[in-house]
Amino acid sequence: MSMEILDCNQIDRGKRPEHNLDKYCRRVRILGLVGTTGSGFAYVAFQAQSSEMISLAGLDSSYSGTMISLFFIGFVLVSLFISQFGERLGQARLLLLGCILYGLGALVTAFAIKPFLLICGLILMGIAHGLVLPGFSNIIMLATSPEKHVRYSSFAQVFLCFSSFLTPLLIVMGVAVKRFFIFVFVYHTVLTIITFLVIRRSYDLLRLWGTQTMVTEKPKKNASSFQLLVCLRKFEFTLLALAIALYAAVEISVSFYAGSYISDLGGSRELASLSLSLFWIGLLAGLLFASVSSVRLSQLTLAVAPIGIIITMSLMLIVPEPILVCAMTTLSGFFCGPLWPMFLSLGRGLFLDIPTAATSMMALANGLGGIVFPPLLSLPNKPAQILTLSLIPALLLALICLYLYFKRRQMLFHTAMINDS
Repeated sequence: MSMEILDCNQIDRGKRPEHNLDKYCRRVRILGLVGTTGSGFAYVAFQAQSSEMISLAGLDSSYSGTMISLFFIGFVLVSLFISQFGERLGQARLLLLGCILYGLGALVTAFAIKPFLLICGLILMGIAHGLVLPGFSNIIMLATSPEKHVRYSSFAQVFLCFSSFLTPLLIVMGVAVKRFFIFVFVYHTVLTIITFLVIRRSYDLLRLWGTQTMVTEKPKKNASSFQLLVCLRKFEFTLLALAIALYAAVEISVSFYAGSYISDLGGSRELASLSLSLFWIGLLAGLLFASVSSVRLSQLTLAVAPIGIIITMSLMLIVPEPILVCAMTTLSGFFCGPLWPMFLSLGRGLFLDIPTAATSMMALANGLGGIVFPPLLSLPNKPAQILTLSLIPALLLALICLYLYFKRRQMLFHTAMINDS
């Protein structure tokens, strides 16, 4: 006897009226979108003002890569925890904890005038980010039919990009970073209350509180108490995890250092901040494109998008004009947009029996990329050289995606192709 995880479409609907369950699923999806929106505020505020925040804490710019890694250290630690215990605890408890920690981390960061406070705030927000971002994405998928998983995952990222676009604009328009982080604290305090009210124990049918629906089936050969190893045994999943780690390196390089590169080229502070907003606008456009793409077009995007990233990043360095760099930042965001939700959805789709573990493992790989690459890429301490070095993970990402497209796409997209047809 073993337990199989059932989504809302496999539930015995005779236990509850159809319209009640559908209404509850809509509420859960809306909650997921609101929660995903909040995930962008604090992280992008740190992207926009990392130099100033590090300086205020009494550190120089050479520590920028290390400070970025601290955020992802918290992200990785909690992802390791979720990959093992997430199915038992349930998404609701993890989300409530994540919202509380995000608020506390933002509050500590708002008053970080010493290195210790900044370190604590960034680690707390990293832990919360690892709970909240994949968690809200996962409850959206739990309340959505399987053939719509990729589209809803992309749609959720649209809301994340919208908040990420607004954040640099608000800061450059004069909203103090301290006040902005206090707003993030209030936002996640309210979100904690809303999450508790929406996901009630009476709806354990969706297994959000950790209550699983049991069915009889034969034991699986890959059943393991350590679910991390179960996921990594599949070759395609390992490649997707490596791809999302390399993707993290590319996204961090462009989002954190393109603005500094524009400033070094003589561009204004407003143009440098605008480039970050335009990066997220481009990413938003890429996500919208992914959310309406057919399966065949998604397959083609897997091959084309990494090549587009390499071309746009190369043009930034070949033609060092602030306006052109700003435009190329937008295009790089567009090519980045479809990749993260695609990797996440494809990785999760390989392990529908342990979806929380698979999602957390992809988030873990993303976090490891954020830990390993920023300190290495920031060693030169000059934005132009950092962007040049970031072409290496971009090239590796392209090679993996091309291999998956030409050798493994039929297997990866098999379920989606059946549903789409």
